[in-house]
Amino acid sequence: MPLDGGLDTKEYAAHGGAVPIHVAGNGSGPVAVAVVSGLKQEEDHRLVVDALRKVIAKQQLAAPRTAGRLSLVKKQLIVFDFDWSLADQDTDRWVHEALAPHLRRRMKSLKPHMQFTDLCAMMLRELHAEGKTPEQIKDAMRALPFHPGMVRGVKALKASKLVDTTFFLLSNSNTVYIDTILTEQGLQPPTGPQIFTEIVTNPARFLPSGLLELKRRVPAPGEPGSREHGCAVGCSANMCKGEELDAFIARHGGRQAFERIIYVGDGGNDFCPVLRLGAQDVAFVRLHRGLQKRILSEGGIQAAIRWWAGAWEMEGLLGELHGVDPTAEPAGRQEH
Repeated sequence: MPLDGGLDTKEYAAHGGAVPIHVAGNGSGPVAVAVVSGLKQEEDHRLVVDALRKVIAKQQLAAPRTAGRLSLVKKQLIVFDFDWSLADQDTDRWVHEALAPHLRRRMKSLKPHMQFTDLCAMMLRELHAEGKTPEQIKDAMRALPFHPGMVRGVKALKASKLVDTTFFLLSNSNTVYIDTILTEQGLQPPTGPQIFTEIVTNPARFLPSGLLELKRRVPAPGEPGSREHGCAVGCSANMCKGEELDAFIARHGGRQAFERIIYVGDGGNDFCPVLRLGAQDVAFVRLHRGLQKRILSEGGIQAAIRWWAGAWEMEGLLGELHGVDPTAEPAGRQEH
């Protein structure tokens, strides 16, 4: 005799061991089913339940603390990553997307097999061999997407009289790209105010031949000053961003010099410095990128988190750091 599902009871029997999985707040029913078979049905069921409890406990342990509305402090440090954080693109990839898309495709295929800064240096040599000039490279950087709301937010925070904010730029890009873009966006002289107290990144320079020569921040093996930074968190060989953050803080009065540290980042290589923040600090984390994934999977973050997706949102977050209510209507606006 067939069961309701059309299965013959001579061949099949109802048996426990399947557990429906629901998402809290989702009223549409189960989103998945976890199934175990091979033990007695009660033991199958218990095995699934025990495993799910361990997964939930791990997620709760890793779950970061979300920051509420940010209060004013007297002195704070804000640390910006550059690619996909301050800027709204990736400089190392953009230069090839703009000037030589076939090199961008080659770069993607080689990425799993080379240290990334070394790969970028090699691709710049190939770009030079194809006749691309320093001015073309700079023009590509000037055209790189950079949200006007980010520019407004950074300048307003720097100019605020309500809080003393120190700006530090910590990036795996390079000096030429960053210098060109900051000048283009009016975020350093001669086109605008000096925003950043220090910029730490990979060194680069144009040689007389026109080649953009790129080096690692931490010199590669065989080069003068070569060393290993010893990071156990997973920073790339060219730089440990956690070590660089600690060194900057030590150069500028130590941890006690800042009531609060804010870190703005997006990539997996930002996880190391964010791990070093304290409970009084805040990380502005871009959604759907490597930093979010590492925070949610590895945990251990003491700082509170503010999530953001689009660069336009950062103007409001930066405003909160000097007492601006992001929900307030602009001054002088009238209802119609």
